[in-house]
Amino acid sequence: MEKVVIISGTSHFGLAKRVAEKLGKECVLPEIYRYGTGDFEVRIPVNVRRQIVFVIQTFLPNLEKVCYHFLETVFIVNAAYKASAREVNLIVPHLGWDQSDKKWTGRMPIAGELIAAIFHYAGAHRYVGLHFHSPQFPGFFPLPCIVDHLVATPILIRAVEQNDWHKNAVLVAGDLGFAKMGRKIAERLGLPLIKIDKERISGKKVKIHEIYGKEEIPGKRVILWDDKIVRGSTMRGIINALARVGAEEFVIVATHGLFTDATIRNLRHPKVKRIIITDSVPQPGKIRKKLPIEIVSIDELLAAAIREISIERGSVSKLFTDSMA
Repeated sequence: MEKVVIISGTSHFGLAKRVAEKLGKECVLPEIYRYGTGDFEVRIPVNVRRQIVFVIQTFLPNLEKVCYHFLETVFIVNAAYKASAREVNLIVPHLGWDQSDKKWTGRMPIAGELIAAIFHYAGAHRYVGLHFHSPQFPGFFPLPCIVDHLVATPILIRAVEQNDWHKNAVLVAGDLGFAKMGRKIAERLGLPLIKIDKERISGKKVKIHEIYGKEEIPGKRVILWDDKIVRGSTMRGIINALARVGAEEFVIVATHGLFTDATIRNLRHPKVKRIIITDSVPQPGKIRKKLPIEIVSIDELLAAAIREISIERGSVSKLFTDSMA
């Protein structure tokens, strides 16, 4: 690992530092030069010539911070590239733009495609993401950029098993699009899979058309599983619908917890006993106090991916495919 340099952006230094420690490396923070004109520049304070560089940066559910961290990421990647790094690998635990895979109205860009092109143009040799919302997103990166897709599902399954949340329970996939992965999770936990056909009426309202398998629900704990939670309005709609057909209590599981004040309002429910998420984004203290959150770390997963990329030169998929077979 002597030729590996770990550089953290400013969005989630705690996670990047833990990853570096697991690899026996120092986590480097860039120097940020802010100017009175409102712009800024970055400088990497260590020599990266002929080194394998890993830049770790995540994107928070805040418009101003997302814009700043995007530019910061591009500047760090480009600084490493122009400082003659052997390769620059960008690790992004969460990127909201990974769901922007099409034009849903006229005269707009495909944002995910544009973001991928900018990361590549800045000098990213490889992009490593965690649970892409859209399966089309990896295809947006121009050749020869390599894209690795990590999943935290085995880590979340272990958290459910260790706390016995799967006892006397059923699993509910957040939507029909998640049903394929939901089936694998249900098989691993030995649970019936309940499918929900729903329609989003607005940003705040969801209409439930049909609950497939609702006869399994009365008196059971319901495990609601999805890739990300934002406002929580969809989850609240599902919780209300399942409570009406006899659900005893709820455990919510998601890779990304992008919580806001709206999430607190929607998920503070007497029947919601636990919300299990990863540390793909940092959680403010207010969120921890007001919601029954359990956070499981992806630090070992990211460290293992770095080892695989920089030493083994193999496939990162083996880090989780065996446990989900």
